[in-house]
Amino acid sequence: MHVGAPAKKSKTEAMKCPARDEEYVARDTSDLVLDCGGTASFTQSFVYLGSLLHRDLSDHHDVDARINKASEAFSALRGHFFITRDVSERLKKKIYSGGVLAVLLYGCESWCLTP
Repeated sequence: MHVGAPAKKSKTEAMKCPARDEEYVARDTSDLVLDCGGTASFTQSFVYLGSLLHRDLSDHHDVDARINKASEAFSALRGHFFITRDVSERLKKKIYSGGVLAVLLYGCESWCLTP
């Protein structure tokens, strides 16, 4: 939700989460005009405390985003770090578990995986 003058963006966002059997209709999320003259806009997804929240309230979007970020972290290390023979396997394992796996599993304790 954006509150205030259009030139100054707020970090506050609003999201409509319809019931499971209800369709998401775009007209339900039109901008709201506030008494102060500002507007409140809706978004379909946003990041909160490192987790991606989506309007359908499923974890699929957050899990996919985490997999992509972990792939990017591994790709960044693979080109320089993991292919060299000068670094021991033990150190490579520590870097992988401390870097790539940490990026992948960040916030997973709060995921409510749905089929």
